[in-house]
Amino acid sequence: MSKACDSKMNRRGRARGAAAACIAGACLVLSACDDTGSLSQSIESARDTLIAVSGSGGSAAPASARQAAYTKVISALQAALAGAGESGSKASAHALIAQAQLGQSSLAADEARRAESDLRRMVAEARSLIALHARQAALATAQGAHDPSADLAALAEDRKRVDSELATRERELASLEERLGAVRARAEELRAAAQQHRVRENELRSRAVALPLRERGTLADDAFKEQREADRLESEHEKLMLTANDLDLASQELRSSIASLRRQGELIEEARLQIEETARVLREQSAAVRAEAEATVGRISDVMNAVRKALEESFDPPFERAASAASAAASAAGAAQDRALSGAAAHALAGLHHARMDLLDDVLSAVEAAGAIPGLDAWADEFAGELSAKRDQAKSEAAEAYGRAASSFASSGARGPTAEAFARLAERLGSVSESLGGASDGAGDSEEFPAEDEEPAEPGMSDEESGEAGDDTGGGEEPVPEGDEPDALAEPSEP
Repeated sequence: MSKACDSKMNRRGRARGAAAACIAGACLVLSACDDTGSLSQSIESARDTLIAVSGSGGSAAPASARQAAYTKVISALQAALAGAGESGSKASAHALIAQAQLGQSSLAADEARRAESDLRRMVAEARSLIALHARQAALATAQGAHDPSADLAALAEDRKRVDSELATRERELASLEERLGAVRARAEELRAAAQQHRVRENELRSRAVALPLRERGTLADDAFKEQREADRLESEHEKLMLTANDLDLASQELRSSIASLRRQGELIEEARLQIEETARVLREQSAAVRAEAEATVGRISDVMNAVRKALEESFDPPFERAASAASAAASAAGAAQDRALSGAAAHALAGLHHARMDLLDDVLSAVEAAGAIPGLDAWADEFAGELSAKRDQAKSEAAEAYGRAASSFASSGARGPTAEAFARLAERLGSVSESLGGASDGAGDSEEFPAEDEEPAEPGMSDEESGEAGDDTGGGEEPVPEGDEPDALAEPSEP
């Protein structure tokens, strides 16, 4: 397994080395062509260089080598064109320049895509922090909004009612106990008096028994009187004891009611203390969560500032290079009068602006969400205005480029299945352009190229026509660097 991996790595290394060697050799030839000023030789060398960097039959050259090769091809061909007179090979040179510029655009677009990936990761982090702040702010608001005053007022009313009722019951109990004490005291007096009468009754009866029968009458009458008085007093005593028992039961009920009211008062006080403690804890928690929310605002600000910096310093420069190269490729393809290549360049340019529009939309939505946070609103308004203008510009330029691509493919002059594919692609690109707010140019209405009955330049000719023209470059389609060409026939993404 290890030997197989080593072998594969060696083959890749040899392939990259061979590609680099081919590029170096081709660049030397291009330099020599610059000196001789031979346009045909420059075209042939440029074609060989583009084939070498495309990795045909092996691995593609490293990005740095491809960039150097594209720059050399463009420079050499432009120099050769400047020194050439009227020649049918100029169209081929312009077509090769366009392909090299599309390669440059693709390399810059790769760099922009890497920056975009980092930006979207930062935007996702910002969204997560914004959502966290929303939860923290909601929790802090809910905790801070807790107002115990109504509950405390209700408890105060309950306590007032209980205290009033308790005071009434205590007064009733005091009065009842005073009355009970008086009844018991009177009952005790009656009992003692009845006891005295019973003692005198017994004494009189004892004395009467010792006397002769005829002398007992007076003592017996006195004893009977004492008995009746003792009975009366004992009867009143029993009545008072019954009253005392009733009063005692009433006293016990009052005592139970008073104990219940006192317990109610204690529970009310406990509830009051608990409510006040809960309010204190919620105030402290609200303050803590607000502090966390403020810290989150700082983190959001840091991330969004990093997004702004990355957008300006990491994404915009490679994007501008990619767009500039694609635009230059479209111009070169127009000079070559190659409608298909011009359509591919416009399609690549449209894709760049469309991707930028999507990215700016994503960033803008995050900035607008951040703008709802106090403290970030002014900064967000400024940044959102800037992003909105750039987004609208990207949308407009994407719509325009899609329209140009549709027009170019529709008027490419291709035949057979290629013509059908170009027609379908032109229709789709035109629809995308219209959906982005662009105007439909209409098939075959391009003013950049000659009409169908005009003689086409060599790179745009059919195989039969190019053979008849006798182009010293061999005619036909120019090589497109593998991995760097725009996918002109790809399904355009909807906005």
